[in-house]
Amino acid sequence: FFFFFFFYFFFFFFFFFFFFFFFFFFFFFFFFFF
Repeated sequence: FFFFFFFYFFFFFFFFFFFFFFFFFFFFFFFFFF
């Protein structure tokens, strides 16, 4: 149970980081383009 919870938390953190990075990249590209 503890291991599963840790794995879920790690996955959630990784997903959040990836989303944030993608959003930042998109914003930068948009700003640079215009």
